[in-house]
Amino acid sequence: MAYVYPNCVSVVLWEGGRIRLNPDQKWPADDPFVTARPEFFSAEPRMVASSPGYAPVERATAAPGETRRARRPKQSKPAAQADSSESNE
Repeated sequence: MAYVYPNCVSVVLWEGGRIRLNPDQKWPADDPFVTARPEFFSAEPRMVASSPGYAPVERATAAPGETRRARRPKQSKPAAQADSSESNE
C-alpha cells in the first residue's frame, strides 16, 4: 500500500466535517479525501525525524585526485600600523 503525507498544518472542511492535517501523519494514497484534495499531500514526508545530536560530518581533507579551492581572507593592517603610515605621509 502506498502512503502520502500532508504538506501543511490545516483544518479542512470536507463533506460536512473537519479533517485535521499535520505533517507527521501518514495517509493511504487511495483514501477518498486524499484523492479529492491532492494539493494537501506529497509523496515524501515534509519532516524526517532523527536522533538528538545527529549532524552529518563534513570531510576535512580532499579525496585522492580531488582539488579544493578555498580563499583565505585578507588580513587587514592593525589600527596602530594604519595610523602611523598615514601620519608619515
